Amino acid sequence: MTWEEAVVNLVVFDMLRANQIHMMLDYSKGLSTYAYPDLQDIRTHDNLKDKFVQAITDYIVCDGWSPYYEINQILYKALMGKHKVILGDMPEILLR
Repeated sequence: MTWEEAVVNLVVFDMLRANQIHMMLDYSKGLSTYAYPDLQDIRTHDNLKDKFVQAITDYIVCDGWSPYYEINQILYKALMGKHKVILGDMPEILLR
């Protein structure tokens, strides 16, 4: 019911995958540091790619694929490139 529910947070992805609170996570092996090559070695980065795509598909998209291919592609690229993403519709006031 609030805009915070639509914000995609990579730390939450890591907590869901590890079933741990944020203080117990190893951030160097998680999705939240995926786009930081100085914090994550290449082998870990490559091993996380498929898991990252699967986490986005499971926790964000579910069955709600956009009919526009570009929107789906932008969602994945933005999340994997450490950009903040807010999922939502256009407010009613702007539709007028």
